[in-house]
Amino acid sequence: MWVEKRKIKINDKNKPGKKIEVTRYKFIERYKDSLTGKEHKVSVTYNRDNARIRKAALNEINDKIDKLQKQVNQKATTLTLKQLGTLFLSYYEPTVAPRTYIYHKSLLNQIYEDLGEDILVVRITTPMLNRYFDSKLYNSDTSLSNSYVNALKKTLSLLYKYANRYGYLSINPVKDSQITFKDETETKRDRIENKYLNKKEYQKILKYCDKKHKQYLKDAFELQYLTGLRFGELSALQVKDVFEKDGHTYLDINGTMVTTDTHPIRHFKSKRTKTLAGLRQVLLSPHATKIVQRNCIGKKKDEWLISHRTKKSGSNSPLILNSANSFLKHAAKEEKISKKVTTHIFRHTHVSNLADMGVPLRVIQKRVGHADSDITRRIYLHVTKHAKEEFIDMIDKIDDTE
Repeated sequence: MWVEKRKIKINDKNKPGKKIEVTRYKFIERYKDSLTGKEHKVSVTYNRDNARIRKAALNEINDKIDKLQKQVNQKATTLTLKQLGTLFLSYYEPTVAPRTYIYHKSLLNQIYEDLGEDILVVRITTPMLNRYFDSKLYNSDTSLSNSYVNALKKTLSLLYKYANRYGYLSINPVKDSQITFKDETETKRDRIENKYLNKKEYQKILKYCDKKHKQYLKDAFELQYLTGLRFGELSALQVKDVFEKDGHTYLDINGTMVTTDTHPIRHFKSKRTKTLAGLRQVLLSPHATKIVQRNCIGKKKDEWLISHRTKKSGSNSPLILNSANSFLKHAAKEEKISKKVTTHIFRHTHVSNLADMGVPLRVIQKRVGHADSDITRRIYLHVTKHAKEEFIDMIDKIDDTE
């Protein structure tokens, strides 16, 4: 609490029509609105300033704040899941990367659909959430993965932590909830080889691009295969991000492509990568250099490195993740590739190729922008284990050469 001394003019009771100057003391305190998180001021005014007055002013201010917060808490008891989610997202959006915001927004939309957007947040309990998570994992119609259900829980946890922090709720049903995870050991073991392409499958994808006259997609997939870039990082590359150093060509990875869920859809480059480790400079092979140099021809520094001309506007459009994945889905089906082929498979294939060449894991992680990654480690260990098994077979046959 602080005091502001002010001189004001008031009507003179003894002399009607005249004003006199008097001193007033305004006692002020800040408090944080538990609904919005914004700071507000509360004040009271007295004629004097002394220890007794200050104590009285503080008590009066605290009473005012308590009344204001009680009004807020009364509103919170009628707050629906959708209303809380809307408030949370407005708070959350400026604090995280655009892709992270869009990701959690989509998960919240799924939660609204499952639990009901009009359900009161005070009615959501821990047992209810436990049943919800079980239904998402074991319902024969949905049967979602452990990772997706865990992502739903993490989003709910963010929502309730926000509600606790700003006074919407005093309880957090997510905190004590538990997910009875499925045993995915066999699934993961069977799936690891499906995370990357062999050379024959990779060539089939490139030939399909030629068949469909999609040179820009072929260039994109080849660059991912040769660099291990995330598709969002590749999409966000501009001509100015290509540079030469000591006779070699590099790509400066300094952002990722963001696609909004607004109408009309917007595409823009964020100022950050998915992780801090994603900020890096990637050395290009001779073939990758040729692809990059060809795509730089006739473009200004701020233009997208890989782009294509759209029929509607006639302007250059950046790479779109959903369109690329849709194309790959059709390619895999037509070329009879049994694996789930998305843009990310080229990144994993790059990891497997480097592992097969004997490149240390820490060097691979730095190149692909991973501080730590379970899937990168699993691919690396799988490939190196396979190489060791082949080596053992060679040793077993060495006696035959005598």
